[in-house]
Amino acid sequence: MNRAKHPDDVSSLRILLKPGPLLLLFFCALNSACTTTSPPPGTSARSVSEQQFLTTVKPLVESRCSWCHSDGNPQGGLNFQDRDAIFNSSRPFLKPGSPDTSLIYLALTRPKRHPQVMPGDGWGIAESQLKAVRKWIESGAEWPDGKEGMIRRTAYKVVMDDYL
Repeated sequence: MNRAKHPDDVSSLRILLKPGPLLLLFFCALNSACTTTSPPPGTSARSVSEQQFLTTVKPLVESRCSWCHSDGNPQGGLNFQDRDAIFNSSRPFLKPGSPDTSLIYLALTRPKRHPQVMPGDGWGIAESQLKAVRKWIESGAEWPDGKEGMIRRTAYKVVMDDYL
């Protein structure tokens, strides 16, 4: 028995949606248009590592490290104001992709009472900051050139005892 086809019958849609190159091209174009994310006008795309540096690492270094590790007489030979020296030193201060061999990360992970723990105030840094530094180094330790990457020396040494 032949059944009359109703316009809402799904089988009639199969003809319209028959797989083919044009349909595939249409859905690929639609998917690209919907998922492409571009930065807002006037800004540039940033990598996760660079964004991590700008939002977490740089403020941490400026507030807790730059007093002792900047121009003048940088302690331990580590000068955060000399980006190239940090990456190209004979000492492995910062090894992109390898936090466990980067002296900066290792100094942050020492026990709080260790004589060479950093920051040297003995208070250490928050676990969330430590994880952010590790993630930044693991993802390539990107450090922007120019003004964005410049580390400013704080005008005073942050001493955690001041907050107690």
